Amino acid sequence: MTDKTVHIKDHAFWAYVTIFGTLWGGLELTLGTFLHILHVPKTGLIMTSLTVILLIAQRVIYPRRGATLGAAIIAACIKCLSPGGIILGPVVGILSEALMIELGLLLTSRSILTAMIAGILAIFSCQLQSLFKMWLYYGNDFIRAIIKVAEKFFDVHWTAALGFTIIGGLVAVLTGIGCIAGTTGYMSGRRAMRALENPDGSEISHVAATSPASMPDTPHVRFSKIPRTKRDPAETQRVINTRKYVFPCVILTIVLQCCTGLHPWLTDFTTVLGALVVMLTSLGLWARPVLKAIWWPKFWILTIIVSLLAGLILAWQIDGSFDVQKAALASGHMIARGAYVFSVVLWMTRSVRSDEFDTLCHAIHLPQLGLSLKQAYNILPDWIDRFNTLLASRPKGIRNAWRYLKTSAVEVLVLATIDAEKHASDKDAQTDA
Repeated sequence: MTDKTVHIKDHAFWAYVTIFGTLWGGLELTLGTFLHILHVPKTGLIMTSLTVILLIAQRVIYPRRGATLGAAIIAACIKCLSPGGIILGPVVGILSEALMIELGLLLTSRSILTAMIAGILAIFSCQLQSLFKMWLYYGNDFIRAIIKVAEKFFDVHWTAALGFTIIGGLVAVLTGIGCIAGTTGYMSGRRAMRALENPDGSEISHVAATSPASMPDTPHVRFSKIPRTKRDPAETQRVINTRKYVFPCVILTIVLQCCTGLHPWLTDFTTVLGALVVMLTSLGLWARPVLKAIWWPKFWILTIIVSLLAGLILAWQIDGSFDVQKAALASGHMIARGAYVFSVVLWMTRSVRSDEFDTLCHAIHLPQLGLSLKQAYNILPDWIDRFNTLLASRPKGIRNAWRYLKTSAVEVLVLATIDAEKHASDKDAQTDA
């Protein structure tokens, strides 16, 4: 294999990674934000299903191992552009979904069976991550409260058989969703390939309507620039400069919580409360911007409501009496644990420099990844405009909306493939020159 052939293959790989990673990130910034604003239930499951469709279709069109993970890194970095607080959770979710899809498509990416397996793995990954996040924030009290609610609501006693029955039902539902998403992604990829092989087909003609040069004057919100976070760069730099002071405190808080039970005073509540005090003190001394950012009303309202309800549920005794002390301890433990985890995640989010990622890419001999990210940021506004156009043009009615969604999915895939091939060809021409 000649060096020129290697360059051509690399150009195609990074072109598809860049375009489809930008496509994924733009989808998160537009449709994901749209669904969150409307408070649509199970938005995470909906976005994961769409992600499965997109990534499996990508691998049907371009069956190169590693392309899914590469696109996930691009999408995760774009997701970090979202205004607001926590970005670590969505980033972990994006990377874990891509990893599951890579595992599912390890043997081949052009088989409907492996597509279904990849879809199932990604859907389970999403739901397990959501459950783990709730346990991480609120601990075992949250799980016990859910079990007690189930016992009261269904008027049954929780047994192993009942637990396995409920888990089996959930597994069956999630498996069905994963199979549908995987099959849809496979079929969408096949339709896009047929459309590319037949340029005179209807799909290609529809794609032209979504290109930036020929966008209709449909009323929608256009981004004059990429949405950035509201953080002050100077404050972020101060947080970065004090990592060497805060990091040992983070380790200390983790060790402190591992000491639960070693002494009568070291209970679940006292250790997590002590960890929270140490964490808040260290942030107050060395990272005040993070301390100020902890005041996020949405998080605190959710945490307080969940904690108080769980405390009330756990405090009711079988004989109908109410244990006030148990309610206070359970609620206090969940609030303290949630605040501690939230503060640690915020500090970790603020403590990573952007140039450190470029340095890491060069250290692992992937400088092309840094270049792909820069290009993704440049083409992101065009993709956001395309998505906004498609969202604004959606028809009314479930049947029409579903037909429109299928057609639009193929249009987007075709357009993304055309862009990727054009980008790879331009790189090949530059190499030849």
